Amino acid sequence: VGTVENKEILPRTITVFGFSLGTAHEFMERVHRYYTEDPETPILILVMSYGGDVDGLMGMVGTIDTYPTMEFRTLVSGTSMSCGAALLSAGTKGKRYALPHARIMVHKVSSGNWGNTDDNTNEAKETARINDELFSILAKNSKHSAEAWMKTLTNLDGAREFYLSAEDALENGIIDFIVTDLTEVIPMAPMEENPPNEIGPSQEDGPVEGGGE
Repeated sequence: VGTVENKEILPRTITVFGFSLGTAHEFMERVHRYYTEDPETPILILVMSYGGDVDGLMGMVGTIDTYPTMEFRTLVSGTSMSCGAALLSAGTKGKRYALPHARIMVHKVSSGNWGNTDDNTNEAKETARINDELFSILAKNSKHSAEAWMKTLTNLDGAREFYLSAEDALENGIIDFIVTDLTEVIPMAPMEENPPNEIGPSQEDGPVEGGGE
């Protein structure tokens, strides 16, 4: 999945529309470039995504974790679903934001394996392991344990997706603030002639079925 060009580039901002191994690589390169240019000025991660490949998510979260002195601000302006919700939560504590009408969705990892019985068994074990890893990320970044998140999803009367408003996300610790003034969030760095700063398919591509994992 390639980048989508944006002529109005915000300073030190990475806009994530989708998750894949390719977008995780682009994300890592962009973070490293911003860090080497100026390790003191925050990086804003604008998350507007219906979800995607969980491996792409793990690559992005891993990149954030390996720059412990860097301030990562995360912001959702429209929707952050599935992988998007986890990435939103992974910003620096106290620097995670949502616009008032944003929505967030959390759900369990899904598996699409259609192999033989042994393959399906192995796939189920790996899906369960990845699911535990995903919810350990949410637990680390929110007010609830992994077990509490899993219990919430189990008690949805068969529904697999847990939707939160900006207020709900604030209450559950996925974000820290609901913002009405973007100038307080966007890093104040000089505008530069940089490559496109958006990652993944645009919102025009529509939702990824089932959150996309």
